[in-house]
Amino acid sequence: MTALRFYEILGNIDESAVKATEKPYKTTNHLRTRYIAAVAACFAVIGIGIFLRESNLLIPNSPNNESSDMNIAVEQKDVNIYYINGDELAYKTEYLECTPEIVFGSWKKANDIGDEVKLIQIEIKNNGQESVDSSVAAYSAGDQFIMEVTLTQNIQNYFSVKPEDKLIESLQLTLTGYGYVDYDAFHVLYE
Repeated sequence: MTALRFYEILGNIDESAVKATEKPYKTTNHLRTRYIAAVAACFAVIGIGIFLRESNLLIPNSPNNESSDMNIAVEQKDVNIYYINGDELAYKTEYLECTPEIVFGSWKKANDIGDEVKLIQIEIKNNGQESVDSSVAAYSAGDQFIMEVTLTQNIQNYFSVKPEDKLIESLQLTLTGYGYVDYDAFHVLYE
């Protein structure tokens, strides 16, 4: 195209078309919208995480709870830890994660029990019933609950220093006190 032909074409452009180009043309920039949405989503996730952490609903892994590879929600509250004080039972209140391992660890510390004593398991038995109808299973909870605590046999080494009945009573009061269940019986087993 020659310069002359180019100027002829420019001369045929309508003046209204030139003025229309001077007005801002509103376009939607999809890339910018997606970027803003992604940034907003990131801030929302961070905000939810901070809220859960500050409200004690999200607890990070701790060395006391090695069985979990994920962050889980664990209730935290004041727990009465019973211990032998002379010939009497006393208690102190500690703000703890409400897991049997952590509560048991605080009980051991309060009663000067060594690390060789370990909590093997806590089993809660009740008189509930399981029923299976075709392919549907249902469970109805009972109204009588028994807590069975299994400890290592090393706990028996402390019975010569501390009265066995008081030590077991302090363990019972500590482990049954922080939950929301009234237990009808409490048994300690040794392995």
